[in-house]
Amino acid sequence: MFVVIQEWASEHISAPFRAPELWDCTSQCDIDERTDIWSLGCTLFAIMYGVSPFEYALEESDESPQLAIVNAQIKWPTEPNAQYPNDLNQFVTWMLQPQATVRPRIDDIVIHVDKLISKYSPLK
Repeated sequence: MFVVIQEWASEHISAPFRAPELWDCTSQCDIDERTDIWSLGCTLFAIMYGVSPFEYALEESDESPQLAIVNAQIKWPTEPNAQYPNDLNQFVTWMLQPQATVRPRIDDIVIHVDKLISKYSPLK
């Protein structure tokens, strides 16, 4: 069954957005909402910076996407025009924990988004 999940993932999920647990599915592998949280973190990073979280790491080290993803080798851009509040970068980092058991669940994400909106909303 886990090989089927891994094969499906390789056919349907772009490598830079595929959670670490989908690269090598084992019987101890948890495939649940936290797998989608990983992809959400990758998508948010891509919206913020225009590339996947692993583009910068791959450009500098020429490693495989799998190795960069499994080891969560994220390199944050340093361009001045690409700066976001540290709270937002930490939020994305939280979603991109390489171990699924450490990643937040959707309820945690909703609560945190509400806090970020409250903190940074100009309509206080």
